[in-house]
Amino acid sequence: MHPSSPAGPAAAILLGLMVAGCEPAALGPPADVPLVRATVETEPFPQEGDAADDPAIWVDRADPARSLILGTQKKGGLYLYDLSGEVRQFLPAGRLNNVDLREDFAFPDAPAPLVAASNRTDNTVTLFRFDAGERLLRPDPVGRIETGFEEVYGVCLYRDPAGGTQVLATSKIGELRHWRLETRADGTVAGTLARELTLGSITEGCAFDDALGRLYVAEETVGLWRLPADPADPAPPELVDAVAPRGRIPADAEGVTILATGPESGYVLVSAQGESTYRAYRRTGENAYAGVFAIGGSADHGTDGVTHTDGIDVHAGPLGPAFPDGIFIAQDDENTGPAETQNFKFAPLGEILDILEPGAP
Repeated sequence: MHPSSPAGPAAAILLGLMVAGCEPAALGPPADVPLVRATVETEPFPQEGDAADDPAIWVDRADPARSLILGTQKKGGLYLYDLSGEVRQFLPAGRLNNVDLREDFAFPDAPAPLVAASNRTDNTVTLFRFDAGERLLRPDPVGRIETGFEEVYGVCLYRDPAGGTQVLATSKIGELRHWRLETRADGTVAGTLARELTLGSITEGCAFDDALGRLYVAEETVGLWRLPADPADPAPPELVDAVAPRGRIPADAEGVTILATGPESGYVLVSAQGESTYRAYRRTGENAYAGVFAIGGSADHGTDGVTHTDGIDVHAGPLGPAFPDGIFIAQDDENTGPAETQNFKFAPLGEILDILEPGAP
């Protein structure tokens, strides 16, 4: 059992039900799905309606307990939160939908984290530099890649075996475009188109497994696809799992992230938005199905459960006393108890691993 967790899946279920009234939300998961606690939630958005979308995690290498969470506000910008859920920065930057981050991008003056966001205002991938010393986003974008899409949706970054950084964007009609990134002498970032293909319908969530050279893309009404990360590899997409009734993913495959517990161990996680659950698949081989979980509330922490999730992110590794095994972040569409605007919920990774790996030391 993972040391930060209570007594395994059964206790996680009980803890998840410890919300006001002990009744699931209207959009909540089925009763037989194991729940883990949302122990932290971000401040409710000032914006009403459908505003929160996708998170990304920046790990402070010097002090992991001071790590930060990026969260898109798709009506106008990007939030930066600390691990207590408090806002550290809001950057007005356009209608940002999805966000991703990679460390050690080769800027001319020094390596620094690069942040990429899909921007519906101008249908670009908008690129930002994160200042790790100040623990803030620099306000001016360092690059804008014209996607050519009518409406850009998803974005994900890739660190290739040579140490270069690449980016992929997805669109409302299932287009995928993939660019290699490079810096100019003035510190701005440009992209060279390296691959494009079309899946055929709404496609948003995507994630690269850098270590294993794989790309995963969620086609909302079809399922989770696996492709080679290398844009020069002509291998066609392979369906990992389909949306029901053909497969195990209930309606709407949305956010995707990689839970790496070792060099090759861990899981690919996908948000099943229509059921308010998360499906897990092994990272290796044919991505065998590994389990399901959902995020419930916690009376002790004053949080409600998570419903109708869009974007997700995860980090395995200690992030201070609140998250000693790591953290899972999910967008919450219906923030209740009391009723508030949308936000993001944080769950301890140890409880998720207890569900996916029962009996593990």
